[in-house]
Amino acid sequence: MNKQAMMQAVKDAFNVDALKKIDGIEPLELYVKTLSVKGFNDRLKELQAIDDKYKDDDLNAIRGTIVSVFDKDGNHPFDADNLDDVNFMANLPIGIYTAIVNASNGANSWGLMKA
Repeated sequence: MNKQAMMQAVKDAFNVDALKKIDGIEPLELYVKTLSVKGFNDRLKELQAIDDKYKDDDLNAIRGTIVSVFDKDGNHPFDADNLDDVNFMANLPIGIYTAIVNASNGANSWGLMKA
């Protein structure tokens, strides 16, 4: 297989930036994305900026989850800088929150990306 064929095969197999609905968290309707390497690096920079901005805050993991979820149009439905949004996410049942985190991680784990 030549380089062009390999590149096309990868594009066909892995729909990078496609939204995938998170099942089992109704009535919430949230989505995650499979990231490209560039998208992953951008996400790391975004997470680092959150850590830098809220150094003394114990809610940064929740803020990280907020920037990892999307609505059906690909927008962030919650704002990591909005304390009401952060507290809403912080007060979800742990099973719902865990499902959101697992979906985000799973969308970018080898073997789960094609599911």
